[in-house]
Amino acid sequence: MKNKITIEDVKGFIEDLEVEKFREKTTIVKAVLKNGFILVEHSSCVDPVNFDMELGKKICMERIENKIWELLGFKLQCDLLEGDR
Repeated sequence: MKNKITIEDVKGFIEDLEVEKFREKTTIVKAVLKNGFILVEHSSCVDPVNFDMELGKKICMERIENKIWELLGFKLQCDLLEGDR
């Protein structure tokens, strides 16, 4: 049984993404995972002049990927414990 999570596992678990601008300075990213679970993150700047959708998306994706690491790691730990029984 596999005993680690890879970045390929994390990125491959994302089925669909929606990226949108909210008002003048917020990026919202919605990630639909393979199992239908949805993760949502946002990133905002202080001054709308500094708004950068790509930077906002990058920040949100880092947060989403970190959450997926945690979720997949939790699932793997449960699976490994079940395998020990």
